Amino acid sequence: QGLSNGVGWASHTYNEVYVGNRWVKLNYNSLGQNILDPFYFGMMIQVNTMKDWAETGLTDTWGQRIVDAANNQLNPQMSSMNQYMSLEIKDQFGMHADIENPDVRTHEKLTLETAYYPDDERLPQTIRDMNISGSAGFNFLVRTKEHYSESGDEQYREFLNETAFRVTLSAPGQQDIAAEIQKQTFYTYLNGQEHWALFLLWIPNADFAAMPAGVDYSLSVNPSSFKYTWRVGGDFKVTKRD
Repeated sequence: QGLSNGVGWASHTYNEVYVGNRWVKLNYNSLGQNILDPFYFGMMIQVNTMKDWAETGLTDTWGQRIVDAANNQLNPQMSSMNQYMSLEIKDQFGMHADIENPDVRTHEKLTLETAYYPDDERLPQTIRDMNISGSAGFNFLVRTKEHYSESGDEQYREFLNETAFRVTLSAPGQQDIAAEIQKQTFYTYLNGQEHWALFLLWIPNADFAAMPAGVDYSLSVNPSSFKYTWRVGGDFKVTKRD
C-alpha cells in the first residue's frame, strides 16, 4: 500500500535524533518514521545525511540540473527530472523494529448501495460542504457497502486500479445511458461507527439533460474479465430530480 501511494519524486528532509542509544528518524512529531509508509509519501529513500544543508553542495549540482532540465538546457539529458530510480525493493524489518505486520486486506467486490445528489441532506455535512461538481457532465455520489475498519482510504486503491469503470443506466421505455464510475476520485468520511465511502458516477451533460426527471434508472456494469468487480444492491437506483 505504501508503494501504491507513491508517485514520482518528492524531496523531503527529516531529522535524526539520538534516543535509546541509537539514531532514530524523527519526521515532524513521528518518532521512528518508517521508510515505507502508506500514509506519508509512500516510500522515502534516504539518499543523503548531513549536519547542515550547506555541507552538501546540492545547489551547485542537483539543484542546477533541475533548473537546466526545466529550461530544456540539460546536457547530458536525463530520462526525467527525478534524481533517483528504485531498482530493487526488499521487504525487511530493521533489527530494532517492533511493529505489527498484519495482512493487508483489499476489496475484490464493492456493492453500490445508494446514489445521491452532491447536496443531498442525507449526506454528511462535511461531504456536502465540498460542493462537488462535474466537468462536462453531472456527478452523482454513489455509496458503497464494504469497509474494513482497520484500514483507511488505501483499502480501495487496488480495487480502483483494476476494476471496470464504464456502466450503463437503464429504465423501461428510455434510451440507455452510458456513464462512468470515476476511479481516481473518491471520498471517505468516518465518524465513530458511521462510515461513508463515496464514488463519483459521471453522466455526460447531453445524456443527463435527456434523462426524464423522476424516472428510476437501474445500473449494470459493462461485462469485463476483471477480478475486481462492482456489485449492484437490490434497491440501487439513479433518479434525476424535478
